[in-house]
Amino acid sequence: MSYLSQNKGYLTSSKLKAFLECQYKYKLLYKDGLAAEDTKALKLWTAFHRLCEVWMVQFFTEYEILEPRKRKWEYPHRIPLANAEGNLVISAWKEICRQPLMEYETKYKNEHQIKTTLYGKRLKWTLDRFSLKRKEIRDYKLVADVSKFATDYMGPAGFDYFFSAAFYFLLVQEKYGASCDVLFDVVDKTKSGASTMFYISADTLRPHVDRVVEWIKLFKKTRTFKPTAERWKCLKCPLYGSCKKSIQKKPEEITNVMF
Repeated sequence: MSYLSQNKGYLTSSKLKAFLECQYKYKLLYKDGLAAEDTKALKLWTAFHRLCEVWMVQFFTEYEILEPRKRKWEYPHRIPLANAEGNLVISAWKEICRQPLMEYETKYKNEHQIKTTLYGKRLKWTLDRFSLKRKEIRDYKLVADVSKFATDYMGPAGFDYFFSAAFYFLLVQEKYGASCDVLFDVVDKTKSGASTMFYISADTLRPHVDRVVEWIKLFKKTRTFKPTAERWKCLKCPLYGSCKKSIQKKPEEITNVMF
């Protein structure tokens, strides 16, 4: 089932972030259903990330690795991977599992989906790891360079991480009435890599959560979705080729969305 089908009628972190970047981008992606074409590399990366999230047993209920020279799969509801693709994904996962952080991950329940309602909008997200007893939310970040992640985390690109953390915090707070810390488990996907952890306390997140609430209110009252991103963001947007003709003059800057 596609992301659009799974989350129809719900406001997710990805949808709200797209809305803040450019309202027209949100419209094309989530209202008109214009999705980027999947590449082979993206398919393998998605399978690899999924295996790291849910581990082996759950993974094989969603994916099927075909035998050599076999073109049809036995379970149509599963996503097929060629034999070579499946072996590549599993071998990479085994290397990742040697890192100390992955041993710690087994103490947490795999995935936790949260649904709640705020100001008339239905919110939904699936947490990679969650423990109400420990009051911790954990999110996987599989990267090629841990050092670069650390640099981005402390710079302007860190908005994405704080935004995600604030959205997770808000859902847990509304659903369970609990304030949780958020931890990003940053795992290097290369064989020679290492793993590390970035921690955001509940007290640090509270003012950011208030801003997310304001953006949800803005989303709720928006009826027409016009181009609102800065020009440089449009040039980096995967939808640029689809919507650039609709932008006749320089778009207005959206309200400052940086924390």
